[in-house]
Amino acid sequence: MEKRHLIGFSLSFCIGDILAGKVDIEEILFIQTGCSPSSDEKVKYLIDCYCKSYREWKADPAKARTTFYTLLHDHRIGWASSFVKNTPNLAWGNWLSTRNAIVPQAGEPAKLTVEEAAEAKDIAEEILSDCQSVYDLNDASNFDAVEESLKEYEVTKAQRDLVHELVLKKYMKAIGRCWKP
Repeated sequence: MEKRHLIGFSLSFCIGDILAGKVDIEEILFIQTGCSPSSDEKVKYLIDCYCKSYREWKADPAKARTTFYTLLHDHRIGWASSFVKNTPNLAWGNWLSTRNAIVPQAGEPAKLTVEEAAEAKDIAEEILSDCQSVYDLNDASNFDAVEESLKEYEVTKAQRDLVHELVLKKYMKAIGRCWKP
């Protein structure tokens, strides 16, 4: 089965899906939560409440906590308080799946020359040059938006994949700066 790359919009439901075996933790790029605890104590309280409230969490609280802290340690949880504007939420569904080409598998052989890679990097930087905020990066890093921008360039499939990867990495790095609760 082809590996998915998922962005989640509910801490409780998404970790519940992991605990229920519906989603592999390695498939998760990050989970943007709707909650915004302001201290470590409030994070602990939130997790304690989830372990008492949600079926999958109640079934194995130790595994639920381990899963949560693994994602938190890996900077794959974004708190709602990290954003000034509207936060992605459950109205979008529990998960957003990205296309496989965006995140290449580790250990794949290089398919680009140094010159082709440098050109792809320049294209990615140009696509993102007008981005002034995380929200602009979110819009620009959308797969279809990148594809539309790439119509202006003659690129190989490997270059196209690298541009997608670089654009997404810049977005995730910006999101990561916002993730500190």
